[in-house]
Amino acid sequence: MRGGRVDDCGADLAVGDEVWSDNPFMGKPGWFAVTHIEPCKETASVTTGNVTTTITDRINVNCAEAGRGMYGASPDTMVRVRVTGALADETLAKALAYQASLTASGTVSKRKK
Repeated sequence: MRGGRVDDCGADLAVGDEVWSDNPFMGKPGWFAVTHIEPCKETASVTTGNVTTTITDRINVNCAEAGRGMYGASPDTMVRVRVTGALADETLAKALAYQASLTASGTVSKRKK
């Protein structure tokens, strides 16, 4: 859900979203546009003790720049998403309203009855 947060689950991403990537093995960190989202075709296995569980509900998120994105990620992986458009305007308006309610020393002003 978008509710003003900058972090979304991988399953909530949409083509056109911009996600933050700072993987040190993939070059310079930055914002990258999501171009394609698809189910991951490969499965993964996790063994705990003598029990092996096969994980199949993973996703691939591809970005415009080669090598950027998430591959084989769990749909509930948290991803930093750039806030843009109407949501950015709404968030800024809320922040400015809160700032206007502060006293000169930066504390919350007491409500008048």
